[in-house]
Amino acid sequence: MKPLTAAIILANINELEAWRRLVNSKSEDVQFRVMAYLTDRRDGKAQQTIDISAEDSVMARLAAGRQRAAESKTATKAPVPVIEIPTTRPTLRCARHGPFLKPYNAKSDMCPACIADAEREEKKLLAMIPGGMTN
Repeated sequence: MKPLTAAIILANINELEAWRRLVNSKSEDVQFRVMAYLTDRRDGKAQQTIDISAEDSVMARLAAGRQRAAESKTATKAPVPVIEIPTTRPTLRCARHGPFLKPYNAKSDMCPACIADAEREEKKLLAMIPGGMTN
C-alpha cells in the first residue's frame, strides 16, 4: 500500500479509538502483539545480546578472515575485465517539457521535471490531510 493511500484511509477513521479497541480485544494474542508494537514504537526495540564466548568465537573468525585476505593479496590474480560505460545518453521527449537527456541513474523514462512536479503536488495533497501529515 502506498503511503498516500494509507494516509487517506487513516484520515477517515478515529485512530485512537481503533487502537483502543485493539488493546481491549478479547484475544490475548492480539492484545500482546498490539502492546509489544506500541511499546517498541515508544521505547525502541530492545537490544539483543550476542554470545561471543562460544568455541567458534567472532574474534577467531575475524582472525581467520584477515589471514585469508592477506594470503589472497599475495596470490596473482587474473586481470579484471573493464566494463565500458556508454558515453552517450538517450534523448527522450516529454509531452509537457520537450526533449531531455535520460539521467544515468533513472529508474524510468519519466521526465525529471515531471517527477519533481508530481512530488510537489503529492506534498500539497499530504498537507491537506487532517492531522498534519507531512511525510
